[in-house]
Amino acid sequence: MKILSILSATILVWNLGCSGTHQRLDAWEYKVIQRYDYPGLNNTNHLEYAFSWQTQLHIYEQQGWSIDSVAFTTNNFGKAALITLKHAKK
Repeated sequence: MKILSILSATILVWNLGCSGTHQRLDAWEYKVIQRYDYPGLNNTNHLEYAFSWQTQLHIYEQQGWSIDSVAFTTNNFGKAALITLKHAKK
């Protein structure tokens, strides 16, 4: 009986550890913002923003977001930076 309870406790702890691992894999929330005034892009013919890209990123950083990646794309308006932000889920 003692071996059975130790075995049950071990399985319970092992299962809890596994579920925690799966939660950590899905622990990030992502957001993509598109900016035409990112450094290195021609921003003379594009829409004006309320904040510069630096100020916008600083606001997101204060809310707990961080830059995950930056990609560049071209559409009808010209080149744009696609900035992917990540935030830890609570």
